[in-house]
Amino acid sequence: MAKDVAKELSNCKTEFENDEGSMLFFNAVKKTFDSYPKNTDKVQIAVKVAVINQLYKTNILATFKITNHIQALGDKLDELLLAGDSDAVFKIEQGHRIRNKKYKKEYDFYSFSTKYCHFSNPSKYPIYDQFVSKALLKLRKKGLVEFENADSLYDTAELKRVMDDVLVKFHFADYQEADRALWVYGKKLAKEW
Repeated sequence: MAKDVAKELSNCKTEFENDEGSMLFFNAVKKTFDSYPKNTDKVQIAVKVAVINQLYKTNILATFKITNHIQALGDKLDELLLAGDSDAVFKIEQGHRIRNKKYKKEYDFYSFSTKYCHFSNPSKYPIYDQFVSKALLKLRKKGLVEFENADSLYDTAELKRVMDDVLVKFHFADYQEADRALWVYGKKLAKEW
């Protein structure tokens, strides 16, 4: 079974890489982050936030507030990102004061935060989103990866551990390859690819 899944994931990665639109958007985000690596200039942060939010559909309506939040983290965030510290994900995800008016609760921007951290330091941060989650849950059901439940993927260290396991078991070179495969696999599971 593991061999069949490995082949399917390899095919999913290839499908992503052969899809002109997917690669165009990936390269646009990568180029943006490569061009603007620091998190102290508000304009550069705003460009990165806008690109991720638009191309990855992270649904942040208050992009100005999240831009200010990231800028306030500044040099400390840059240090965390360079070190691959999982606290960087948490610092972006929380503390931004963007609240759900109905529930009077701060929004949790975990998916956005993992993407922002990933493109800031691709070798240290895996990406989380609904399709990667669907794919990982399916792999868990098949006994190919181990984690407690879907909520445990919201722990950055646990997500990294699971993704490191995926890299080894399915022979992906890095998180970007694994993300491409899992994203397409998850989209297929959701019947959206």
